[in-house]
Amino acid sequence: MYGHNLYGNVSNIISLDSNWRYIRSYLLHVGLALLYHSFFLLACLRFFRIVLYKYKRLQRFEFIFAVVFIEWFIDFLSMAPLLIQKWVKYISGYYFCELLFSNFLPTAYAGMIAYVIPINGFIMIYIYIIHYMKKNKSQSILQNRQRTNQRDFIVLRRIITMIGLFVILCFPSFFTMVKFCNYWL
Repeated sequence: MYGHNLYGNVSNIISLDSNWRYIRSYLLHVGLALLYHSFFLLACLRFFRIVLYKYKRLQRFEFIFAVVFIEWFIDFLSMAPLLIQKWVKYISGYYFCELLFSNFLPTAYAGMIAYVIPINGFIMIYIYIIHYMKKNKSQSILQNRQRTNQRDFIVLRRIITMIGLFVILCFPSFFTMVKFCNYWL
C-alpha cells in the first residue's frame, strides 16, 4: 500500500485506478478473514483434541485438510460482495482501494465476517475448554490424560496471548469506525 502511495506521489500524471487495485483490496480483506478464521479453526481443533479426544477422525490430517479447504472457499465467497457490490472504492489521494468507513453496510459486513464472528467464536471455545479442563481436573481421570491436558493448557495460554495481540490490532479500526458514527446516524 505504501509503495503505491509513494509511486503515485512521485509520478502523479499516471492514474493508478485499475481493476487490479480493486482485486488487490479484495484479496487483502480475504487475507484478514483467513487469518482470523484460521485462529477460529485452531480453537476448533483444540476443542476436538481436548474435549472430543475419543473421536480420533476429527484429528486426522484428511479431516483437517478438508476443513481448511472449506474455510478458504467460504472466505473467498463471503468477501465476494466487496467486489460484486462495488463496495471497495478507489481513494485517489492515497492511490489505493479500500472500504470507506463512511459507508456503514460494507464496513459492518466486512467487520462481522473478518473480525467479530471468528473472535467471538474462538473466545467462546477457549472459555469452554478452560471450564472443561478445570472441571475434569478435580475428577479422577487417567494420569496420562491429565498430563496431556496440562500441556494443552500451557499451549492454550500461549495461543490466547497471541490472539489477544491480534484483537488489540483491531482496535485502531474500531476507533476509526466510531469516529465515523456521526455519518451513519
